[in-house]
Amino acid sequence: MITEIRTILLADHDLMSIVNEVVPSPTERVDNVIIYEVSPISDDGIKQVSRVKLTTVCDTEAQWAVASERIRELLITKDDRPLTNSILSVAVNGGGSAYDTDRKKYHKFIFLNITTRS
Repeated sequence: MITEIRTILLADHDLMSIVNEVVPSPTERVDNVIIYEVSPISDDGIKQVSRVKLTTVCDTEAQWAVASERIRELLITKDDRPLTNSILSVAVNGGGSAYDTDRKKYHKFIFLNITTRS
């Protein structure tokens, strides 16, 4: 599932004009990136639900605002339409923001509940 999500994000030219890569957590990267973490929530043998945290790290607040909106446009599913053959739905389940004073970077994170076929 995360491979498909990563592929969708990396294929978007608007998003990739802001960030350089989509990488797993933890990372030592200090450039503009999207960092992901995946936590399984449930699996009934038919469908699996995972919580994915995507953290957009950018130089400016304007950059992360654009990148965060683009992530939502690319991934959030509407009207019972699956994102891919295996990703049945993607819904926002929280988020927030922070400023890293040491690295002088803006962090915007979004939590997604992603339902996939088991």
